[in-house]
Amino acid sequence: MFDDFVRNNVVPLLCAANEESKEDIQLALHRKFKRIQVVKLYHIKCEEKSEEICIAYLVILHEKQTIAVVFRGYKNVEVFLNKMTNPLELREWIDFNVTGSKVIGYSQGGAIASIASTIFVRNGYVDSHDLKQFTLGQPRVGDLAFAQGHDQFVPFSFRIVNKHDPIPTLPRRDFILDSKLGPHHHRYEVWYKNSMSQASNHMVSHMAEDPLGRASEELVTDPHDHLNYFDVDISSCQV
Repeated sequence: MFDDFVRNNVVPLLCAANEESKEDIQLALHRKFKRIQVVKLYHIKCEEKSEEICIAYLVILHEKQTIAVVFRGYKNVEVFLNKMTNPLELREWIDFNVTGSKVIGYSQGGAIASIASTIFVRNGYVDSHDLKQFTLGQPRVGDLAFAQGHDQFVPFSFRIVNKHDPIPTLPRRDFILDSKLGPHHHRYEVWYKNSMSQASNHMVSHMAEDPLGRASEELVTDPHDHLNYFDVDISSCQV
């Protein structure tokens, strides 16, 4: 069930972020979902001195009574959160016949998703029991204190990792003397150790840095595994 949900819902929402405009995202998602409404699309420079554009969008899936915030490729957390004119148009839309919220991100967008979801709950924009987070290929975001805070505010949070994707192993923890101060993942990790083909086996770790999970093979990396999730190239896929 988990595999089917992510493959058929989360991945298409991430692929739609490759479209150029709000209207294009709307058209793309309409091919997959019935009664959807793209509320807003954000285009923001990933970094001040970079021409690379990062994207986030807010969409309501009426049939599923769900609002989703989707992030792709953010590097500068502060720039994004400051320039998003109202990250929390979520409050404005949450009463629009919506019973659930999802925060979704890929790669560095997954890091932003983790921070944003924590803010959404902490600031009272959405109840923690109504929010679900799914990230693919997410790096470590903060230290142990942040991870524990995230787990408290966002108990339904899944970091999905494809085989030997190197990004979830970053920033490295090798030379950190005090584990409380170093980078630390939040739970829950869902590791597809061998394959992401249909109905592949996966391991769900209830421990944030489970030594039996991705960390057990942390020195083994394959950049190709970061680009391809559920047999789809997330960086260029279309719905």
